[in-house]
Amino acid sequence: MKHVSHILCIVLAVLLASCGAQKGMKKPKHLTAEVKKAQLHIEMDDKQYDLTASMQTVANSYAVLSITPLLGIEMARVEAMKDSVWVIDKIHRKYAVVPYGQLNLVLTPNVHLRNLEDIVMGTGLKEGEKTQTLRYKALTHTIKVNITYPTIIYDKPMTIRHQDLSRYQRVPIQKLLD
Repeated sequence: MKHVSHILCIVLAVLLASCGAQKGMKKPKHLTAEVKKAQLHIEMDDKQYDLTASMQTVANSYAVLSITPLLGIEMARVEAMKDSVWVIDKIHRKYAVVPYGQLNLVLTPNVHLRNLEDIVMGTGLKEGEKTQTLRYKALTHTIKVNITYPTIIYDKPMTIRHQDLSRYQRVPIQKLLD
């Protein structure tokens, strides 16, 4: 299903898109952040997607983006830890684990967990704004992402719960995104 592959590629790009967008901005002083029902408008090359996402982060350890385009059913998930990013295709029950070093071979500028936390915490938002625009280049693709934050809940107690992948097949990232 080519559509799911595009969505997974976009989900990964959304989490990685803030790499250069937050330079010079203040870092929030929060330990956790959660955003429910964020609206994503994504333009990738000549295609456009409108998606709903939930995002959460626990500072210095974890960031997650969950895509639920139809009826609130999660179809894709990206979990970022200190050393790697896990991309999960819930529809086909497949996942890939990609170390930041491998991602940074194809992404410019380099990616690390702090950038991903900044997206969830809305670090790029200016006072009174609800929408953040991120621009990104990945190899030959140009990606523009508009994230509209309904509300960001800070410092809510959270438990890190990794997806149970015991019934999923691990595959290389290239195969997951093909």
